[in-house]
Amino acid sequence: MSVPEIADTAGGAGATFGENYDNYQNTIDSRYVLRIPGISVDQLIETFELQFPTHIKMDIDGIQDKVIRGAHHTLRDPRLRSVMLELNPRDNEINTAIYDFIRGEMEDAGFRLDKIVRTAPSGTDDPERGPTNQFFSRP
Repeated sequence: MSVPEIADTAGGAGATFGENYDNYQNTIDSRYVLRIPGISVDQLIETFELQFPTHIKMDIDGIQDKVIRGAHHTLRDPRLRSVMLELNPRDNEINTAIYDFIRGEMEDAGFRLDKIVRTAPSGTDDPERGPTNQFFSRP
């Protein structure tokens, strides 16, 4: 896990797993790198025989699309009723492709978008201009 100086505080953000770039595809100047194991959502539930989730909240820096790919089967299981995702803005070509991929995956998994809200009081609920929290549910 790459941890930039800005993330090395209580409530800090910007660390990412397995990559050296942040939410905006900028190279992270890591304060330090932690060597930790990683496992996909699908593998985590199967390997450790966890109780299947009915709700998932994901706030992932830098690798949102990879985490969604690793939750492919979980997202398609009807026991999962709702998902809240913090998504990056569609502010550049890469982030737009990732945003569109995730929204497509959610639709393909049978979810509908219920609402979009800002991530901070000073933020925006416009996914073209800033990060947003997006709430999905299964009809």
